[in-house]
Formats: sequence, structure tokens, C-alpha cells
Amino acid sequence: MHSSTDHFVGTWTSVTSDTRLVQHLLDLYFCWEYPTLASLSREHFTTDFRAGRDRFCSSLLVNALLALSSRFSDRPELRTDPENSHTAGDTFFNEAQRLFWEKEEHHDVTTVQALGIMSIREASFARHVESRYYAGQSVRLCIEMGLHKMHTNGDKQSDETVVRLATFWGAFALDHAWSLTTGALPQFSRFPQFPPKLRLYPATEEALWTPYTDDGSTLEHPCEQPCHIISVFNSFCALTEIVHEALYTTHCPAKTPTSQEMIGIYTKYLHWYNNLPEMFRFGTNFTPQVLFLHVYYHYAVALTFRPFIEVRIASSGLSPRSICIQAADAIQGHLRSYSRLYSLRRTPSFVPYLVLMTSRVYLLVDGLSPDTLHTTGQTKTGQQAVRSNDGQVQTSKRTTGPLKR
Repeated sequence: MHSSTDHFVGTWTSVTSDTRLVQHLLDLYFCWEYPTLASLSREHFTTDFRAGRDRFCSSLLVNALLALSSRFSDRPELRTDPENSHTAGDTFFNEAQRLFWEKEEHHDVTTVQALGIMSIREASFARHVESRYYAGQSVRLCIEMGLHKMHTNGDKQSDETVVRLATFWGAFALDHAWSLTTGALPQFSRFPQFPPKLRLYPATEEALWTPYTDDGSTLEHPCEQPCHIISVFNSFCALTEIVHEALYTTHCPAKTPTSQEMIGIYTKYLHWYNNLPEMFRFGTNFTPQVLFLHVYYHYAVALTFRPFIEVRIASSGLSPRSICIQAADAIQGHLRSYSRLYSLRRTPSFVPYLVLMTSRVYLLVDGLSPDTLHTTGQTKTGQQAVRSNDGQVQTSKRTTGPLKR
């Protein structure tokens, strides 16, 4: 390709030669979607994109990004059917698919990254089967490449190390987002060895985030603020580690969770939330990425305890029913804040799944009989009830107080 001193003028895609359009779409992606569930480093990708180098950039990855970011745009030329917004980015996606199937060697970071982006894009259009396929391919390649075995030399992280770490954690988080959503075990074993998180760089952390739309203008509210992009990413990855433990605790077919294990999971969730960096508290930083971080936390808590919504955890005052209602209420509150700030036209791709989950929680709770009492050791959903440490199933009647929504 080109040397680092050259300025590459091109689009990396055969779909369009409009460099301004390509840059516009990339700016939309990095404004509204990145870095949640992302498996690439913006700085390294952008540098090689502009230089024409294929070390941390590729036509496959660019087409995948353009396909995903097209959904943030209202421009009809990005649609195969100008009247159907669900066709936005189809041409870029078809090109990404073609490039993927033509590749003979898939074991490189840009392919792992592209598959993750393609998964998120399919999820944004409610094609969950296709999305899970691409996410599964991404994380399996990640494991085959040994990205989970990365080690660093103290605080020093080379460019290669940063990109490989970002690739691993992004694929790991996406795999767990789908496992959490579908109630399935993740691709990783019960006790995996995790590589370190990304190192924080002050210049990157303090870079300003500004709302960006089709006309390039900011929104009505003054929303310019530091992005803290790596801190968001690292916090999301730390939360995913707890999700990993929760999935194996609640969905392992060979073992029924004990009350003590469920209390331990809930304690870890609370510890994560209480130890978020101060700038992620409300009123300090309210970028879409930070808001999504809060929403996803409550989503994880709710889905962890939803299978046991009719069960009272032994030897504690915890009620899965109350935990789920509180989480659903919190999600609705955060999304109302998001809507007031930015509208819901441009949200991270998994937001509709979070909204659907809150509706299911409310319907499930409203459908419970006040006199429900379990004597069989199983909930109505077929999940085994939480057992106390001596193996006795603990059940309780549903309380009848009014719900606050």
C-alpha cells in the first residue's frame, strides 16, 4: 500500500468514490455507536485509513462500518429502496459479504473486527440469527488467533498490542451481549484467562465529543463534553466479565445456582456500579456511550434475575421480582433522558432489545398471581428455582403493592 508519509485519497470501497460521503458515514459511526461492543481502535484504524495502509484497516472493515453507519443517515442515496429505511447500507453490506467470502485467510484482526461490525449491523435491523452468526464467527476467530492470551510489558502497550486487545474485548463483549439476550452460555469456558484492559491516554480521554448529524450541525442542547472513550470501553469490558460469571451461574445445565451464588453475583454488579469513575455520574458526562453503559448495566441485572422472578432468594432480603422491576424502571428513565438530549433517531444498535426486555419484565410481573407459591422447585418458565446452601428450594408469595413505572 502507501508509506506512512503519503496521504491516501480513496474510499476503500468499490461502492462509491465519494470521499466526503465515506468520511461522513465514519463520523456518524464514531459519534453514535462507538465504542460499545466495538472491536477496533479508532486511532489506529483512522491513521491507516488515511494513509492507505492495510495493517489496521481493510476494504472489508470499511464496507462493514459504512453499512452499519448508514442507518444513522436519512440520505435516500444510501438505500437500495429510497422509501425503505431498512435498506440503508445494503449495498455496502453486500460488498462486505462478497469480500469476506472471497478471502481465503480470515485470521487477521481486521476480519475479526469486520465480522463484529456486521453482527451489530444485522442486529440493528432485528436480524438476530444472522447477527449471532457473525458474532460467533468473530469470537471463534479471536480464540483461534489466541487474542485472549495477550500479555503486556508493564504499562507499555505497542500499537499491535492495543489493536489486538481492543479486538479481543470487543468480540468478547458482543458474544456476551447475545448470550445474555438469548439466555445461552458464551463461547468462552467457565474460567477464562482475561488479557489486560486498554491503557488510558489523557489526550484520547479528554478529546471532545460533539453530536453530529447528516447536516453536520450540533443538536439543540449544548452537549459538547470530554468523551472518556477508553474509560467507557474498559468499564463495559469489566461489566461483561461479571455477565460472564452470571451466565454460567444461571444457565449452566449441570448445576443449579444457590442463593449464595446469586447474592454474590448481585453484590458484584453493585460493586461495579458503585465504583464507576466519577465522571460517569449523571450531570458530569452524558454522552450516548455513557448513557448506554448505564442502560446496559440494568439490562444485565434484569436478565440475570428474570428467570427467578417468582422466587425469593434464601437468607436475604433480595427479591428478583423487585430487582427486575427496578432495573426496567431505570432503563426507561435513562432512555427518556437520552430522548430529551439526542432524540431516539440515533441510538446504539442494541437499544431496541433493551426496550423489549423491559416490556417483557412488566408483562411477566403483571401476569403473576398474587397467590403464586412454588412447591415443585421450578418456576413457570421452566427454570429451576434458586436453592439455598442446604439444597432446599426457597419460594415466596408475590407481594401485591402497586408498581411504579
